[in-house]
Amino acid sequence: MERVNSPKVLKWLLDEATRDRHLDVQQSSLPTANARQPSGNSPLYDELCQQTRAIILARTDPFQLAPQLLEYVSKQLRTLAQIQGLVSTLQPQPSLPSSPSIRLLAFCQFTRRGIQVHVSNAPVVIAYSEVLESLMGGTYSFNSAVYTSLSAQFLRLLRHPEPWLTELLPVYSAILVSEARLAKGDLVALDLFSDSLETVRAYGEQCDVPSTYATVHHLVRMAIENQWDAAYCLEAFVVLQPKNTTLKRLSLEACDGLLTEFLKASKGEFQSLPTFARWYRHLTMIATDELAAKVFVRGCSIGKNGKLSAYSTRLGHALENAIESKVEGHRLKYLLQAIESGELKSQVELLRALAQMTDTRQMESLSTHPILTGTAIAGVDRLRNPGVSELVSPDLLRTRLNHWQELNAIHRGFTSRLIATKRGPFREPPDLVQFAIDVGAEDSVKYFNAKDPNLFPGKGFFVTRLRLDKCFATQSSALHGKGIDPYRIYKKAWPALANAMDHFDRAEFVFLRGCLLISCKHNDYLLPAGIGEHYSLIVFNDHFRNPFQEVAYLVPNLGVAKLLSKTQIPYADFVGFDPRRPDLNEQMRSPQHFLNHLSIKEKAIDVGGVSAILSGFESHLHRIAALSPQNELSTSLEAIRKQTDSHNKEIAEWEGRNHRYHLSQAGQERMIELSEAGRRLQQEASRVGALQSLLLGRVEESIWRLVDKYTAMHQLFCIAHAYWHRGYTAGRIVSTSHIDESIQEGDWSQPTEVQRQLQLEQGTQAIFNRNSIRMLVQAYEWHAMKDNPASRREDFPILVVCDATRIGAQPKLDIYVDTFDMSASVDGQRFEFSNRRMAGDDELFWMTTIIPRVQDESGKIRDLRFYPRSSLGLQ
Repeated sequence: MERVNSPKVLKWLLDEATRDRHLDVQQSSLPTANARQPSGNSPLYDELCQQTRAIILARTDPFQLAPQLLEYVSKQLRTLAQIQGLVSTLQPQPSLPSSPSIRLLAFCQFTRRGIQVHVSNAPVVIAYSEVLESLMGGTYSFNSAVYTSLSAQFLRLLRHPEPWLTELLPVYSAILVSEARLAKGDLVALDLFSDSLETVRAYGEQCDVPSTYATVHHLVRMAIENQWDAAYCLEAFVVLQPKNTTLKRLSLEACDGLLTEFLKASKGEFQSLPTFARWYRHLTMIATDELAAKVFVRGCSIGKNGKLSAYSTRLGHALENAIESKVEGHRLKYLLQAIESGELKSQVELLRALAQMTDTRQMESLSTHPILTGTAIAGVDRLRNPGVSELVSPDLLRTRLNHWQELNAIHRGFTSRLIATKRGPFREPPDLVQFAIDVGAEDSVKYFNAKDPNLFPGKGFFVTRLRLDKCFATQSSALHGKGIDPYRIYKKAWPALANAMDHFDRAEFVFLRGCLLISCKHNDYLLPAGIGEHYSLIVFNDHFRNPFQEVAYLVPNLGVAKLLSKTQIPYADFVGFDPRRPDLNEQMRSPQHFLNHLSIKEKAIDVGGVSAILSGFESHLHRIAALSPQNELSTSLEAIRKQTDSHNKEIAEWEGRNHRYHLSQAGQERMIELSEAGRRLQQEASRVGALQSLLLGRVEESIWRLVDKYTAMHQLFCIAHAYWHRGYTAGRIVSTSHIDESIQEGDWSQPTEVQRQLQLEQGTQAIFNRNSIRMLVQAYEWHAMKDNPASRREDFPILVVCDATRIGAQPKLDIYVDTFDMSASVDGQRFEFSNRRMAGDDELFWMTTIIPRVQDESGKIRDLRFYPRSSLGLQ
């Protein structure tokens, strides 16, 4: 134990002992005959005093004030029991070895408060002195809340002794010492120390104390030496007495069951407990929630590779880095779920997932810099150009980050389609399928044959042959016949979507719970452009069965088709899972299983991972460049390699000749020839290196161009879907007969005064479009679930006005409809729809109040979309 022996501490010792008294500290003799002596046998008193002095002289006292304090304390003693208590406090204790000065001081403080300290409660004084010495070794003020709390706790013990006191007081004091060292100086520790007292008392009452005391005390001493909470010692005791259900329950209450679970998984590897406990406490202190600590405990339970103590240190550092990088809490939550579900099967996989998560968070942080400086880039220590030491140029990095942000937005936006891909309570097909049928045809949709929606990639749909003319209004057919593009106005307004509009009818969309896949069988979507093979873009869900946080890949279309084609069922034929067909979940299993498929593995290009930002696509250079008819790289590199090998052999042959040859004219001429050949070889290598850099830039440009085309195609789909929600596209007329047969076309009531204040000028235009109420009808269909007594509030989605193309952004709640009670919130004002069944007034309010606020603005296209209420933070 570390001790502090400063003049300040020594002065405090004397001042505290002699408060309101006069004592000549130069005299160090024991009490004289003139001193007040207790009634009773004086020889016994003298004998006890001599024994006390002998104990003091026999022990090392770093404070060296015991003789002076002993004289003062002995003058205050009035009974033999008090003297015997003093002797007991000074007896050496291997478990609590505080100094005689500190023990005398503790004895003095208790007697001055009128407490009759005797042999039976001397252990309390001993324990208090040990904790007091621990405090003096720190930076505490003795007027602090910690010191006051300790004094109050020990005084209560003295006044109300209990049976467990004598046996477990050393354990309690050891816990307090550990907490005193770990607590902050400004901590008000009343609750902390009180909890320890209750824990030890309950332990003493419910366990076999005599048979377990030594073991528990040893554990607590280990806690002090390693500076981790003694509560873990009680948890560790579960390993020693696994059949003691009472102690197990107590420990579960004390530590939320986490450490107990670890101890079960560790199979008694008790020597790793100190390291584990230190990291657990550290992660608990530096994190704002318990997720990191829970991941740590669950992670330590994964199959062991080597010593657990070494792994817990690596895992602790990885989680510490994640916390420092400000990794979002929901990502740690997904990681915890992956551990519990068994998706992460080894410690190596967990460490890899954490590293990838931390790298991703660093990229997110870097992408927020409006201007990328060398200092900002250097903040990510691995952000270097491949093969060289200089940093990636800010322009190149910004290009990569912009693409990465677009893909990351889709990666995070799967929640926005969760309700649209669900079958409603009285609705088949789902919203997304009905949209595809309305703007395509019935054969535009196929269902995937998947038995279990909770396995990767889950259930979903294949959508293709969507007609642009059913989604967007065209100009007159007369102009079209003259060769004028009927969509030129849209393309002028949305130039980035022009190519997507040209090929929208050939696009293929796969919507699955675990991933989104977009393909287009046109030469514009070949890689390299126009001459290679067709590639598809796959974007994975950020929270469903994706522990390694895979974002997006370009994958060969042919390989994807092999995996998916046999699992598709036409919409008209779908009646549920077909056991005669392959199960999609068996075909893909996980993102890693899909990416490692033989037809995909070597050709998959990671466009959404950190590697794309750090090093671009150098690993794909030769394969993609080899498809180009003008490619010189492979031939040039092979020629350089052969020439270099030949040149090195010639140099070795020249060096192997004797010294006379080196000095001869022939030898000199040969050396000049070799030097000249080496110079030409270096020039050629430089030329090939420049060619390689040029091709690498072209390859990266070609990959990002294809990514741009697919993200534009996805945006166009989102816009078309949003227009369908608002009734702007082709499609069957929305029917309300199944909601309220009494509604007749033209059955409108006069708007209320509040509605008049809210409505906009454009609102009346929507009245003539019956499909503008499509989402209101869907809201009432979800509201109809209230007829089911088993329905829960969290099952009712929220209809939100949001940005159609920013599916990964959290929508604002300026305007929304709660399908549970059918109420609308508009700019903070609440309006009630009709309960249970829709009425004409509801349609009028919708047309005049909601629809006008769903009009597009410059640079923003609005949508009406359902979200799970939990994702919006609504109860």
